[in-house]
Amino acid sequence: MKKKFVQVVMMGDSITWSSNVPFGQRYGDYIEQELQAHLGDRVLVDVAICGDGGDTVGQALERLERDVLVYDPDAVLINLGGNNMLREINYAEKDLHAIVGGIRKQCPQARIILETVPTVIEKLHCYRKHPDIIKAGGLMRILKTRTHRMIRRVAKQYELPLHDRFGIFQAAVAKQKNMNDQLICKDGIHLTVAGNRYFALSAAKTLTECLESLPKLPAKSAVVWLRRAETNPAFSECCRALREGGLELFLRSAGTWVRLMLQQARSCARRAECLATNQAMRSLAKRVAALAAAFSALQRALPGEFHQPLPSDKVDNITWALTQLKAAPRDHRVDQMQKHLRTISYNPR
Repeated sequence: MKKKFVQVVMMGDSITWSSNVPFGQRYGDYIEQELQAHLGDRVLVDVAICGDGGDTVGQALERLERDVLVYDPDAVLINLGGNNMLREINYAEKDLHAIVGGIRKQCPQARIILETVPTVIEKLHCYRKHPDIIKAGGLMRILKTRTHRMIRRVAKQYELPLHDRFGIFQAAVAKQKNMNDQLICKDGIHLTVAGNRYFALSAAKTLTECLESLPKLPAKSAVVWLRRAETNPAFSECCRALREGGLELFLRSAGTWVRLMLQQARSCARRAECLATNQAMRSLAKRVAALAAAFSALQRALPGEFHQPLPSDKVDNITWALTQLKAAPRDHRVDQMQKHLRTISYNPR
């Protein structure tokens, strides 16, 4: 049975990217699972997680074409503004207008949803003693009176749905005081695995409501999407490095662009699989999607300059990667990647 393909893109910062948890437990992973359950077996849901740690609204605008528009998305979930608390909010609002306007112009079919920042726990946050923060009355005051007012103004002006995670969190804490510890990391801002799962429930509900009225537009052919995936520079470079025995070295030294481009390769391949009219193309698309996913998960499992995964997280990332490959039709690249992952030494739980 041929399935309809639904492409959701998450544009945001490190809360969107879920940089502190393994693959399979990210905010977007849980949204994809919940949305798939809501929409049923006749639909294949892909959630492209295009968050980048530390991104301001302006920095996200600079990568709008590569990380949003190229996907030709059905829905875009935008989580931005949290990193603008120490910056001029007027510029951030102008940039958020540009992001929304750019999506509407290039992808008029896309449903756009804005998100508020879940919370900030002042006593835990590393910027709590910053002079500018203190002068402005504290992080929570800035979040409420600057960041969230900006987000709400833009949502109101464009009549966009708002996934109000801040309101949801405040209501949860009012009922159960220890929700802080359950949902928010010890840095006072990022989400725990439980937090990712918790907010994914309401995000998926909002997305489902938006996607019910989605107009039917003709899709590009599977050939176009598969070509994009196979010729993706990050995917091609990973395949070369795997073949030549330098994959881990490449992934350790690779910048953010590789991670984001691998996400693009996976999503394009999954769309090609859904649109394919013959088994050979479906099989190839499924292999490419699985390999791109495995490369991404391996990158997160490896230590880097700003990332030291826990032994258990390393295991979870490698296990997730192997699960993706196991579901794909076999070829020499899939076999080689499986063998490579199994030879990586890691501490078991």
